[in-house]
Amino acid sequence: MTTRYVAIDTETTGLDSDQDELIEVAAIAFDLKNGLGEYNTLVRPRQKLPYQIERLTGIEAAELASAPSVSDIANDLAEFIGNSVIVGQSIAFDINFLTRAGISVPGEVVDTWDMAQLLLPGLANYSLRGIAEHLGIDFPVRHRARADADAARSVFLALRSRLELLPLGILQELDRLAEAGEWSVGVVIREVVAAAEAVTGAPAPLTAAVLAQPEEIGRALTTSPDTKIDISETLEMLGQASDLTEHFPDFERRPEQEKMTAAVAQALGEGHHLIVEAGTGTGKSLAYLAPAALQAIRSGERVVISTDTIGLQEQLIEKDLPVVQELLAKRETEPLRVAALKGRRNYLCLQRWTAARHTGPLNKEDARLQARLLLWLSATQTGDRSELGLHKSFDEAWNKLSAENTACIQTSCSFVREGTCFLLRARRRAEAAHILVVNHALLLSDVATGGHVLPPFEHLVIDEAHNLEDEATTRFAFKGIEGDVLDFLDRIGKRGSERGGLVGALNEAMRGTPGILASEAYLSSLGSSLIAAAAKARARAAEPFGLLSQVFSDFSVDRASGDRLLITRAIRVQALWSDVEISAENLDTTLKDVLSGLENLRDLLESGDQGLLNQDAVAAEAADMCQSGNSLKDGLQRALLADDSSLICWLERSRFSGDLAIGTAPLEVADILNQQIFETKESVILTSATLSTEENFGYLRQRIGLEDAEELLLGSPFDYPNSTL
Repeated sequence: MTTRYVAIDTETTGLDSDQDELIEVAAIAFDLKNGLGEYNTLVRPRQKLPYQIERLTGIEAAELASAPSVSDIANDLAEFIGNSVIVGQSIAFDINFLTRAGISVPGEVVDTWDMAQLLLPGLANYSLRGIAEHLGIDFPVRHRARADADAARSVFLALRSRLELLPLGILQELDRLAEAGEWSVGVVIREVVAAAEAVTGAPAPLTAAVLAQPEEIGRALTTSPDTKIDISETLEMLGQASDLTEHFPDFERRPEQEKMTAAVAQALGEGHHLIVEAGTGTGKSLAYLAPAALQAIRSGERVVISTDTIGLQEQLIEKDLPVVQELLAKRETEPLRVAALKGRRNYLCLQRWTAARHTGPLNKEDARLQARLLLWLSATQTGDRSELGLHKSFDEAWNKLSAENTACIQTSCSFVREGTCFLLRARRRAEAAHILVVNHALLLSDVATGGHVLPPFEHLVIDEAHNLEDEATTRFAFKGIEGDVLDFLDRIGKRGSERGGLVGALNEAMRGTPGILASEAYLSSLGSSLIAAAAKARARAAEPFGLLSQVFSDFSVDRASGDRLLITRAIRVQALWSDVEISAENLDTTLKDVLSGLENLRDLLESGDQGLLNQDAVAAEAADMCQSGNSLKDGLQRALLADDSSLICWLERSRFSGDLAIGTAPLEVADILNQQIFETKESVILTSATLSTEENFGYLRQRIGLEDAEELLLGSPFDYPNSTL
């Protein structure tokens, strides 16, 4: 039987269905081949039509005065809709208004926004206008119910046609995921699957994901460090930006930008540090990118650009650096290679995703994310979460699949061997890039790990440098609760059981190949010893945090100070703190035993094929746990046992959960930044619109530890007095 669809759109007096009212409703009935009728009417609201709605829609209050009320149209509209499948863009909004008005919408619902999220991964704009433009659908009139409903109908049909082109195995997997995710696209997928199965006559097996063919990354840099750039040539190249009318239709020379460009070129060429404050409108990005790019491509020495905000990172990659690439193309035979590198949690781990496909989703968010990933993987080159535009409600689901806390680069992961691992490819792109864009957090992670995060570099530009101190303080801080210890131990096995967790996964992997494992006895004993070590550590976890609660209670005399207690030298000499240290040493000892067992298991699984099913996945989990466990143990050790005068230590009670956390942060980051960045790099340029204090950089120098640097203080080219007047 042919499905009857009805595309619906409404115009309202506002966005709140509890307070605002309908002013226009349109419903267009159709099937896959024909239109089946329309219903379109203005609706008279009881409240005054807001001026902004009148301007947006073009509907005038006089037109509504003679329109029928919502009660007048309710029966006719409900009859027109019937039990049809409802289609619309962000359709829940319209259904809420219709339901509140007493108009029943009993049929299944399909949101074109959901369909586009699934079938058009990486689209910059998922509004109805953005989707229609991407699909080449004419949409001249907007914010009128009939026009919007018709556009939603056209978008639905175009997206459904794309769905029909997918392999049956992928469609069936999408069907299962949509059902598990209680997703609005499920009704359409079921229809398409049923039609495809009717042709083939049989379900298809679970198919391998189709990965996009990896693009060529480029050769490694060849350095000629003695090559220096000419300042006049850099300024000449900057001036040629006026020729790029598609980027700069109204390009104007800015003396402040040229001064900054010359200063950055000199700092890079001569190898010294530079602090530049340049006011709004200077064009700082182009002022440092032009000399940085010229220096990098001529000398083969990588220049790292570090920013603080996602907005500036995207601007550099998508807008500013393509301009610089065009400018250099006019004078260089070799193209400028540009890359962005982000933290590991931004990249999808294909190994974890493959395992998740076989085990199935645990909740709706897992199911919906896995469905989107299934189609996105055929398009993405980066595996970068930002391409998906995920809402924060997917954070937990994404974290299970990201490359955070994996050691896959060091393991025998099949995706690493094939060269399709996204994290590996991101690092290779970074190693081949002349200009590498990172954020402050990643830069400081490189500092914390002794240079194991970023490829080697001698030249660094820190934009938004006014945030460097705060980011460094956060990056070098630690916070831990009893629950963190228990969660870590539960990842080995739940409460002493050999089911679930890492040991459960190990046992399942061994059961898959009975009787043929040469190391079966040793692996089994490792699993048992891990369970025993975790049980001992779990028994020790509560005592130090119980004593810390007593410390918090006994020494928090001034309750007005809030939910924090600073751990001072006076507290550390108390008898109660001695008990804390004894219990912390006991916990530290048991955690060392757990980590020793984890490291033995990791080393064995990474040393060669042990005959286990999914050995790569088990090895990666063991390596992940080694890394996170060591971070947790070391953080607790520094907080409770080290008594380091360079750290601030405190206790903090959560207002929401009541959990007590022990935290540490460096008292000052100046020495760390000076020793690990400024003293080790040939040139560092710090820039922002707000770096000086009373027109000097003394306070900044003190806070970040930068002793030896040239200075440049520039105003804004904007004529603020006249423009404001």
